[in-house]
Amino acid sequence: MIDLSKLELNTPVRDKEIDPIKIFNSLTLRGEIQGLFGPQQEALSNWHSSRIDSDVLISVNTGGGKTLVGLLAAQSLVNETRGKILYVCPTNQLVQQTAAMANDCGIRVATYAKQTWSERELFDSCQSCCVTNYHAVFHGFSRFAREAVKGIIFDDAHVAPSIVRECFTLRIGTSHPAWGKLMVVFRDYFESSPFATRFNRFARPTGKFDPGVLFVPGWFIYARRNDIAEALETGGVDQDQTKQEQTKYAYAHLRDHLSQCAFFISQSAIEITPTVLPTHKLPYFRQGVRRIFMTATLPSRYEAIRTFGLDRAKSIAPAGKAGAAQRLLIFVPSRIIMGRD
Repeated sequence: MIDLSKLELNTPVRDKEIDPIKIFNSLTLRGEIQGLFGPQQEALSNWHSSRIDSDVLISVNTGGGKTLVGLLAAQSLVNETRGKILYVCPTNQLVQQTAAMANDCGIRVATYAKQTWSERELFDSCQSCCVTNYHAVFHGFSRFAREAVKGIIFDDAHVAPSIVRECFTLRIGTSHPAWGKLMVVFRDYFESSPFATRFNRFARPTGKFDPGVLFVPGWFIYARRNDIAEALETGGVDQDQTKQEQTKYAYAHLRDHLSQCAFFISQSAIEITPTVLPTHKLPYFRQGVRRIFMTATLPSRYEAIRTFGLDRAKSIAPAGKAGAAQRLLIFVPSRIIMGRD
């Protein structure tokens, strides 16, 4: 038998540098990026000096290089925490663009989009961050909710509210088995209400356009919450449906909180959505996780609270004109052409 106890292994020592500007200066491949803009350096320096804060909001002009700021901050967090860090983008196209920029700069990243991994071992071994999208992070069966995520960068946080709201909204079309069961429950309220005529039109879809929307009162939802839950589950909302009606992902969020949701009925669907997004229930928002919100448009305090529960985040808004005035609007008859310098 071979004794392996005395075998010497030369394992590579991972970079422990946590200063994001020094990390950038150590990169040997930068593509077309020769150096950091003043606002980028200011943003990174200010974040580095307050990196222990759980929530930091960084506002950089569009075109000012916030993606590189986010990537350097992400690698800095990887080096510091030796843990799993996520970099979240609104769309799969932006996931690809972010990964391409990282590659050009010599920053190795993993990606996860369309249920497909690349360089997964980098994320699993806590050597690099994973670039993914908001839907992959916020849907009810997210694989990342089971990971011990130490930090998360939300890119384009100003467009996140509608995307996150969609992940928490259950939409049941008229062809879904649960639709008719719910309409039976709701009829008990609407048949004696001033909206009975419109409800009856919705209950018998004709395909003719009707712009109206009916709101089911909260007191009725609370009183009939058990009947509503039974209608949803016997209708199969917790199971795989068609590609167009994948209800189980949102229902996983709402299952135990139906009485705290708003219900809307239109001619094409019933929508169920929380009055306040319960993002604070997700592991990414627990105490000890570092969160960076990258934005080109500083969201209002109330919008940040509604979406992320973000009340007293440290705000970093670098001075400088990098990225400013790079858009051109040309008005011509019947259309608008948008260009860039």
